[in-house]
Amino acid sequence: MHRVWYLVPLGLTVVSVIWTAVLAPFTKYGVGDWAVIPLLMMFVSTVAWYGWILISGRESRLLVLGVGTLHLVVFFFITLWCLTFITKDSL
Repeated sequence: MHRVWYLVPLGLTVVSVIWTAVLAPFTKYGVGDWAVIPLLMMFVSTVAWYGWILISGRESRLLVLGVGTLHLVVFFFITLWCLTFITKDSL
């Protein structure tokens, strides 16, 4: 049961994609600000979650840094894709 908490960041990634898939058809260009805030909060929560895992010291710091960095880089690009898809705006 202890290891389940390590899956929370991956769950937030999946929820971000689902959030985008559900809301994108209902947003218009420049009007999707209300839908953007939860996406940003999910990204910040994922960063904080990896920070908590790193600080708690239960796992190898090198492993947490490696997995966390890889996931955050991928999640960053997923978040950018979600933001542009919801707001119908380009970067």
